Amino acid sequence: MIKKWMSAVSLSLGVLLSVNCSAGVVVKAFNGLEFGAAPASAIERIEGQCGSIETINVEPPVIPIARERETHVLCRNYNTGEGPGIDEVVFVFGDDSLALIEAHGGVVAALSVFAGTEPIEFLDYVIYLEDMLVTNPVADAAWLLTPESLHAHMFMWRNPVLAANASATRKFEASAAIPADLKFGSSIDEVGPLLENSCDKISRQEIEEVWLPNNPSRQTQINCYGYDYAGFLRKIEAVFGDGILQLAWILTGKGEEDRLRQSLVKAFGAARSDNGVYEVFNNGRVALRKDKPEVLMLAEDLVPYYQADFGEPESGSK
Repeated sequence: MIKKWMSAVSLSLGVLLSVNCSAGVVVKAFNGLEFGAAPASAIERIEGQCGSIETINVEPPVIPIARERETHVLCRNYNTGEGPGIDEVVFVFGDDSLALIEAHGGVVAALSVFAGTEPIEFLDYVIYLEDMLVTNPVADAAWLLTPESLHAHMFMWRNPVLAANASATRKFEASAAIPADLKFGSSIDEVGPLLENSCDKISRQEIEEVWLPNNPSRQTQINCYGYDYAGFLRKIEAVFGDGILQLAWILTGKGEEDRLRQSLVKAFGAARSDNGVYEVFNNGRVALRKDKPEVLMLAEDLVPYYQADFGEPESGSK
């Protein structure tokens, strides 16, 4: 398990890539293929350049970008037509829409020639911002993403249909209860090592402009990547005010909203309110966000500050 602390990270990967991105690498490298294509259309584009091709359907769907159907098209020995080939590529579809490509073996050299931007280093990755291309040069792996698959940080997941990922996790923690490592009200010195032990990668940043509503004098965020929660590997943004854990955002996908709701109901009972943006559970401490797919978790004393956002009458003291 790779673990890394970064004491000064000014931007999370989600912010780094929240720009007007291009799908140019996908089009150039994969014979005119575009994100959003259906499996049959994608196969038509790539099959002449694959040594072999296989379609795998997963039922029920697991990935965050799939509501009803999850499909993987696995291509071995892909010939890009320019330079070296790629050992294996998987094209991932949620509800018949291409939303993620993961590739291994010869891929960094093969895809970087199509990138139109200068790369930025982040953790173990080299990122081509406008191309939505994330590479890991040491592993010789690469991911091409849409905004939806990027938000869910699906490049942190290892697709088990690939031979390079034969040992990857296939089953995930089903519970949507508050993770034991998120000890709200506890210090960063206590919670930090717990997250470090449970996350694949980890970074830490000091927030220059404090935004927590209880106005602490300083705000720190631990970004945890690859945390096993509610059916998939997640990014958790754990936010500390004056060194005490106050809230956490768990990034999810729109396609899994119904599955997450069912898991939250199982963990906490029926939602106590729903204003169309937030569906609120556990006495206000947990909320399913629906305008931007995330789960919000709060320390008990922070709940009154968020009741207006939840569309609830304010109660208790701030």
